[in-house]
Amino acid sequence: MTQYSERELVLPALALLDGSPAGLTTSDLIRELTVIMEPDGPDGEILAGRNDTYFSQKVRNLVSHRTLEGPGLETYDPARQHHSITLAGHRYLADARERGEVAQQLIPGPILPPAEVFPDYQSANETPATQPREPFSVDPNEVDRALGAHAATQNALAEWVRSKGMTPLRPGGSAADFDLAWDDGVTLTVAEVKSLTRGNESRQLRLGLGQVLHYAMLLGANGQPVRAVLAIERAPTDQRWLGLCAAHGVALLWPGEFDRLEMPAAV
Repeated sequence: MTQYSERELVLPALALLDGSPAGLTTSDLIRELTVIMEPDGPDGEILAGRNDTYFSQKVRNLVSHRTLEGPGLETYDPARQHHSITLAGHRYLADARERGEVAQQLIPGPILPPAEVFPDYQSANETPATQPREPFSVDPNEVDRALGAHAATQNALAEWVRSKGMTPLRPGGSAADFDLAWDDGVTLTVAEVKSLTRGNESRQLRLGLGQVLHYAMLLGANGQPVRAVLAIERAPTDQRWLGLCAAHGVALLWPGEFDRLEMPAAV
């Protein structure tokens, strides 16, 4: 069983940053330190009411306590939760290596590939205007209503994320073409948004559930914890969808109910 102190994480964290010229996010550090140091026992327990383990919270404390930044061993960008080692950090690590204080497994660079970096979210157009189709297989007004409802739900979720101190993200060039995502420093949350009508509700929910599970699989391939959210414009007519989504680890939410999604305390 392990019970690492925060001080014991300093050299391993610096070693990882030393092997990553582009720097690492807090999520990267948590993920890779977990692989290298294999916390278990007390360190592996989940904090009450949080997504963090005791170990991941200790890594987050390196930020909140300015353990690396304070003595000038790293620079930290809070907007991107991004860490970079400084010249002083390189020297401190080199001296520790000469003294034999750095474990051999910490000398290489990161074990896992870095997590994808996504651009910030841009508000969607809530008043689209679709050109009439020939022939009229689909009513343009219905298309506009669906697009507008999708955009309004997506924007509402983005504003809720901002209200919790997080930055909403868009997919950019990612293979996972999600609608919205955010990273709390431990877990990447990915959301698929769907508009609903009485005629298409079941089809939209089936489609959205499959999509967000696929996105979560793609984004979690590098070992990063991923949480899936299916955001819809209103409550489903059939309440059994709540249980079905929960059974697959997906949170089914709509405007006014976003607070049901537990958010971690900010660092």
